[in-house]
Amino acid sequence: MASRTYSSKVVAAPQTYAAEKRNAKCKPSFIMVDNSLGLADRIITIRDHFAPAVTNGVPAPVPVQNIDRLTFTVVITGCVSLRDELKDLVILGELQVYANAVDPGCLITVAWHHE
Repeated sequence: MASRTYSSKVVAAPQTYAAEKRNAKCKPSFIMVDNSLGLADRIITIRDHFAPAVTNGVPAPVPVQNIDRLTFTVVITGCVSLRDELKDLVILGELQVYANAVDPGCLITVAWHHE
């Protein structure tokens, strides 16, 4: 299981945690957000970023899709970890995570595996 930690980024520049893997789904298994040194409450969003493949009857692929799969709030000086809440979450493309504001004091750690 791979994992990565970044400080929070905003929707204009979401941080990619896991790259898209052909013929595989990404399953986030653990997310921890440490906002203990953060500047304010943060709204964290997990995004599925993918380009649909060409299929029969479709001459060109549909443009890149951005689907927000999960959103939650972490209060200032708070720390949140999610495990059971992620068991049914499936990412078809890149696993991206972003916050409602840039905050170097808000650290986001994500662990995932591909199926």
